[in-house]
Amino acid sequence: MSKRTVLLAFGGESSEHEVSIASARNVYAALDDDKYDIRLCYIDKSGKWWLLDDWTETPQAHGGTQLLIAPGTGSLITMPGSQVLHPDVILPILHGKNGEDGTIQGLAALAHVPIVGCGIGASALCMHKHQTKQLLKSAGIPVVDWLMVTPATIEKAQVELHTLGDGPWFVKPSRAGSSVGVSKVESPDGLRAALELALQHDDVALVERAITGRELEVAVLGNPPSHQASGVGEIIPGADFYDYDDKCKRLGFWPGLAQMHPHAEPQPPLGEVQNRLMLAQALEAVRALEQGVLTDIREGDVGAILGWGFAPWSGGPFAWLDITGPAQAVAICDALAEKHGDRFAAPALLREMAAQGETFYGRFAQAKAA
Repeated sequence: MSKRTVLLAFGGESSEHEVSIASARNVYAALDDDKYDIRLCYIDKSGKWWLLDDWTETPQAHGGTQLLIAPGTGSLITMPGSQVLHPDVILPILHGKNGEDGTIQGLAALAHVPIVGCGIGASALCMHKHQTKQLLKSAGIPVVDWLMVTPATIEKAQVELHTLGDGPWFVKPSRAGSSVGVSKVESPDGLRAALELALQHDDVALVERAITGRELEVAVLGNPPSHQASGVGEIIPGADFYDYDDKCKRLGFWPGLAQMHPHAEPQPPLGEVQNRLMLAQALEAVRALEQGVLTDIREGDVGAILGWGFAPWSGGPFAWLDITGPAQAVAICDALAEKHGDRFAAPALLREMAAQGETFYGRFAQAKAA
C-alpha cells in the first residue's frame, strides 16, 4: 500500500510562532512513518513557506527550499528547482493569525488540497472571540459578560468598566491564543496598559469579568453525522491563567502562592524529589519497552506528554533519559534504590545501554528523531 503524503505545516506569522513549533515537534514524532510520507513545511515569521529535509530544533536557520502554492492544481512547487509536490493532505499545526482563522483553510481550498481541521467559516468565526460570544449569546448559550474595545474606544471602555462589576477582569486580544497578550487586571488603573498590550496583537480586544469556576473542555472529531465527542477534561492551571513567554516556556507561579501554601518543614532535597518523580515514570517506560508492551519509543514519549504530565517541549521519559544520559540515570537509580528500595532499581536494559554508551533514540529510533 502506497503511503499518503502529509504536508505538516508549522511556524507561521502569528505571535504564537514558537508555540506552533513546540506542538509540531510532538505531532511529527507521533506520525507513523509506515503509513505516511511526512513532508515538513516551515512557515517563517514573514509568511514564506519552506520545505525542510528533516526536523530541526532551529527551523529559522533551515536553509530549505521555498514552497509556492499552485492554485487549482492540488500541488505546490519548489523555488528554485520547480519540483512539484502533490500532498494528499495539509496538516496545519499552526496557532493564531493565518493558522486558525480561516486563511490557510481558504488557501488550501484554492489550491484544491484537502486540509485537516475546521472549514473556512468555522475557523474564522471561532478565532474571533467577540463574534463567537455574540453568536453564542444570540443562541441562548450563557457567556461571560464582556466589553469589545478598539484603539478608538479605550476611553469609553474605562468609563463602562463598572458595567462588568467589581474586578478583577481579564483583558485579551480577540484573535489570539496561548494567553499571548492576556492580562489580569485587579483595578481600573491597570486597564489602559492591559488594553494597549492586547491591541498589539489584534485590532479588537475584549474585557471580561473574571469568574470563579471550573474550566472543562470537550473535543469533537469528524463531521456530522459521523462526528464523535471526547470525554470531558478539566483544566487546572498552575497560575491564574495559562501563561507563556515568547519562547513557549510557562511563566512562574502566581503571586501569593507561597503564602497560601507554605512549605512543610523540614523539606527533603528538591533534586531527590525531582529524581524520584521522574524516574518512577521513566523506569516504568523502560520496563514496558523491555517487555514488548511498547514497540516504538516515540509512543512512550507522546503518551507520557498526554497522560503523565511531561510538558510537550521537554519530551517524555525516553527523551528525558537520553538528556540525563543512561549512565547518569543508572547512578541515580542505584542511589535511590539503596535509600528507598527496589522500586528504583535500574532495569537490565538501562544498565546495558549505560555500559555500551547508547541512547534510546540512537538505538531504537535511528530512522527518525522524535
